[in-house]
Amino acid sequence: MRVTPYGSVIAVSLDGNFDASLILLDELWNGPLAHFVESGFVAAVPSRDVLAFCDRDSDAGRNELRGVISRVMSGGDRLIAERLYARSGER
Repeated sequence: MRVTPYGSVIAVSLDGNFDASLILLDELWNGPLAHFVESGFVAAVPSRDVLAFCDRDSDAGRNELRGVISRVMSGGDRLIAERLYARSGER
């Protein structure tokens, strides 16, 4: 797994196939990714091969995630969701 910061957001990737499914792994968010945020997570999964997140309190991060969603939705393949997802507590 690669964790790559881009401005105010962080991308998480494996092999480019079903990377978005990582959003379902509580152990990942509660463990190795926890130190990337202070106030909790907001994540985007616009397609099956895109997962990006930011700190819940980062206006710049949320705006960048919306930009990622917009770019992927305008020409992406295997689209999933146009919304942001916030993590509440450990879920």
